[in-house]
Amino acid sequence: MDDVWARGYLGRAQLAGGNYERALGHFDEAVAIAKSDHEEFSAELMKRRGYAYWLSYRAKGRRLSGNLEGALSDLAAAEKLLEDLVGQIDINYPMARAEMAFIKFEQGLTGLALAKTDAAVLNSAMASMSTAKEYLRHLAEDAPESAVWPRRIAEIDEEVSRSACTLDVKCATSELQGALE
Repeated sequence: MDDVWARGYLGRAQLAGGNYERALGHFDEAVAIAKSDHEEFSAELMKRRGYAYWLSYRAKGRRLSGNLEGALSDLAAAEKLLEDLVGQIDINYPMARAEMAFIKFEQGLTGLALAKTDAAVLNSAMASMSTAKEYLRHLAEDAPESAVWPRRIAEIDEEVSRSACTLDVKCATSELQGALE
């Protein structure tokens, strides 16, 4: 278990540094180990969590490196692994909503990258962002003293606003004019 998390955190460090190829190598190793653990110990929630968690981070690395289809594939697999856990009150798995929010946010970002001018893809991306916010709202209600969940909700709102403006000719033109002034 330590190896999968060590590989994954190395990938996150490389991702933060912009080293997408190296990050993806670490994520590939983490996903392979986590998949094997999950298959061998399928009843253990933590094994399922590790597999879904590193799939979603590999998806982020793929999105940032331009492999949008690969990212969507990883996100769909991660979502499938966790979907039956979301909403369960389970002391062994309190973070299912947070991880599903991350998956939905990544699906939204990937969809926005694919959208260009395709209204159906854009609507799907925005729906993923909305679902991510809904998961986070539940967490914010459960822990009103936490600053983490409102900050993540604000991050999603900012991305939605930026994306909507990018796709709206009037808004984008207005921002461009403001930047030129």
